[in-house]
Amino acid sequence: MLMVGKGHVFCHKAALVDKAAAVAHEATMINNDQCCVACTRIFIEAPIYEKMVHKLKELAEARKVGDPFSPDTVQGPQTIVFRLQRYPLL
Repeated sequence: MLMVGKGHVFCHKAALVDKAAAVAHEATMINNDQCCVACTRIFIEAPIYEKMVHKLKELAEARKVGDPFSPDTVQGPQTIVFRLQRYPLL
């Protein structure tokens, strides 16, 4: 399989779902998803697909987005216009 472009994460059916989801989440959200090495594709084997999606959703919903000067904030503002258009709920 030829994989070009940004980073990819492959989740094997024997993966520890919580750990794999945490790694995939951070790989995706690194630098507010505004860098060339951020993960853009997550390949998940069918036996763990539902658990992974559920865990990734939990992690995304728990991520504190807001004022970059607040110590509670994990992710600051989007700085690229098309990202704002792509993710209007942020």
